[in-house]
Amino acid sequence: MKTALLLLTLILSANAQIAGDKAAERRVFNLDIDNNVDPNRHAEVLQLLELSGVREKLEAQKRSMVEDGRKKLMEKCTKCAPEFGNEWARLVLARMKTQDFMNVYAKAYEKYLTRDDIAELLAIQKKTKAHEKAETSPRLQEKLRSVLPSLMGDVMGGCVKIGAEIGGKASEEVAREHPEYIRTTHEQ
Repeated sequence: MKTALLLLTLILSANAQIAGDKAAERRVFNLDIDNNVDPNRHAEVLQLLELSGVREKLEAQKRSMVEDGRKKLMEKCTKCAPEFGNEWARLVLARMKTQDFMNVYAKAYEKYLTRDDIAELLAIQKKTKAHEKAETSPRLQEKLRSVLPSLMGDVMGGCVKIGAEIGGKASEEVAREHPEYIRTTHEQ
């Protein structure tokens, strides 16, 4: 599911308009921690994400996600020379920060899970890492069953926003700095 989420993020960013997208200039995506969130709870959520391997998975998938995004971009942009896609991919990879995606996950966990939920999930992860038997309480099982669709929807939405912003800005920058990478009608 996480792989599909990250792939979707980059594919959607590749579909951003190539140049002149004034909406991209108006977009503002705030990745700051919600000021109402207890810093200790936030630290616990980040610890849970780390123990769950979210950062490692994001890092491991970055290059392939960007390459998939580049391919999708080039399919959609028939006027773009291959150099456009290559420069776009370089910029997106350089600007794609794993911590931004981690913050999206953290915000979603903080929104839908209580401190008790996080504590139980942390205990389970720690036992799992230590190769000990760990069971989720029926209360948490029910809670996760009820909130998981919304939680993952928030994660996907936040990741898509990040990807679209990074991809859109990279497209604008490549088009502005390398107009030669966009073929005119008679060159196609």
